[in-house]
Amino acid sequence: MKRFDGRSHNELRPVSMTHDVQLYADGSVIIEAGFTRVLCSVTVEDDEPKFLKGSGGGWITAEYAMLPSSTSTRISRD
Repeated sequence: MKRFDGRSHNELRPVSMTHDVQLYADGSVIIEAGFTRVLCSVTVEDDEPKFLKGSGGGWITAEYAMLPSSTSTRISRD
């Protein structure tokens, strides 16, 4: 039995990556796996959050969003 895109059930989607896609990000990449595309970007700040001042530690945050037409059913915006 084949999937809707013609792949067999044990066949992976083709994957590709294109780097440096955003001019002002410290790093960026678009990762494509079949019809799925993910944009990742990085900004580096040489600073500590106020609650970590003097600790020598760092902080990583992440956020994501899906566009309204990213799935077959409509996704409402926040």
